[in-house]
Formats: sequence, C-alpha cells, structure tokens
Amino acid sequence: MNSNPMHRNRNAKIPAKNRVLQLPNGMPFYHVHQYETEFTYKEIFEDKVYFKHGISLDVGACIFDIGANLGMFTMFVKRVCPSARVFAFEPSPEICGLLRLNVAGYGSSVQVHECGMSDQEKRTTFTYYPNYTIMSGFYTDVDEDTQTLAAGIRNQLRESLSSGNMNQAVASLVGDKLKGAQQTECRLRTVSAVLAETDVEKIDLLKIDAEKSELDILRGIDENDWPRIEQIVLEAHSKEQLEADVSLLERRGFEVNAAQQDQFVASNTTNIYARR
Repeated sequence: MNSNPMHRNRNAKIPAKNRVLQLPNGMPFYHVHQYETEFTYKEIFEDKVYFKHGISLDVGACIFDIGANLGMFTMFVKRVCPSARVFAFEPSPEICGLLRLNVAGYGSSVQVHECGMSDQEKRTTFTYYPNYTIMSGFYTDVDEDTQTLAAGIRNQLRESLSSGNMNQAVASLVGDKLKGAQQTECRLRTVSAVLAETDVEKIDLLKIDAEKSELDILRGIDENDWPRIEQIVLEAHSKEQLEADVSLLERRGFEVNAAQQDQFVASNTTNIYARR
C-alpha cells in the first residue's frame, strides 16, 4: 500500500474493493481486482506485448489508447516516453473513474474520453463484467468469452495441475469471473471524429484493445486520415477478424505481423502489429 498522503486521501473516497495497489515498479495503481492488475502489469510492463515487431515511440509521440481500461498501458507509455501525449478511451463509467485517478498526475498530456470507439457516432449497449473487467465490451458473447478465458487459465495452470484437477479449477475460475454481467448504454465515437476536434497532426501509435470492436474502429477512420497514422497494435478475436484486419491494413500501406501470446494458445486471440 502506498504511503503517499495524497493517495490515502483519494483512496478514502472510493469503495474498499478499489483500494490503491502498489505495482512491482513502485507506481500506485487504483484497481478493481488484484488478479487482473497482476495479469495486465506482466503483459504490459514485463512482457512489453505492445512493443514487439518493431513498434517503438519517439520523443513527443502521440498515442491513441483505445480500450484503456484502468490505464496500465497509458502509464507504461508515460514511463518509457515521458513527453508522450496520450488520448485514452474507456466506455465503462466505473472503470473510467479509476482511469482518471491513475493518470491524474500526468496533467494535460493525458486526455481521458469516456466513450467507446466504432465505425460511426451512436449510442449502444456495453456489457461490463464486474469480476473480469478487461473482457467487457460491445460484442460480448458468454460462450466465446468463456472459451477464451478458459484457454488462458488452462495455459497458466498447465504446469501445476493434473488434467482432472485442471478441468475443475478452470470451470470454477471462469464461472466466477464472468458472472454478474451488467449492461449500460454508452456513447460510441470514431477516430476521425476525435481527430477533427483536436490539433493532432499524426498518431504515432494507435493501440486498440476493444474486445471484438477492433475492425469497426479501423473502418471508422476516414480515407484522408489514414496517412496520419504511423503504427497500429490491436487484437483479433477470430480467424475471420484476423484475415480482415490484416487485409485492410496491408491495403492501407502497412507492413503487418501477427503473433499469438503464450497464454492465448488454443484460443482465437492474436495480436497484430502494423507499421508504415
């Protein structure tokens, strides 16, 4: 627990389950569940999953963090590139409140937008998993989400449990994490609409982790805005989406690499890295 008085005061204003946690690198982090925080910290800070296949940032880079969740990726960006300017997008009101707390210390260099992103401006239903917030989204499907989550848990437990015990453990963990889904209406915007309201000339990195909304988001980029985007990192959640994403990005002049993280072996989740 961080002993900074400022963090103690802020901490007192939010529910007990959202207490601030000190990350392994010493940074304070407002969170919902420790197991999610540990997973995303390892993925982002230790494995550096978004900075593979040549993805990099220069001084003063501009980043669109779509699907910012609690802000772990934004915090990593500001750690490795302090001069970076970040636009962070998160549709969940509860999560967005904690995101604002986590990035408050960066001032105007991080702008938080409480909205989702898509191929058009509209309002639609957002499904929030309170026990596993990072799988929340606009295209949630309990069966598909169960398979994806089960594959990840199974890969994590493979070396420590027998097959019988593993099946029981996976079923229990998945059922707990995906129960209690809540639905709310959220605003959706497009990348191009946001660009039109800002002074951004170039997006150095467009990071999209939006739980099956990735292709919609790419389709919401106007023709004249594509040359302003230098690098893209996103997830694909099916073979069909992977093929469609890669095809679209190659047509737009990007060199594309696709790679699957170890924890997603036996699932359909694949990371896509695209550079000019």
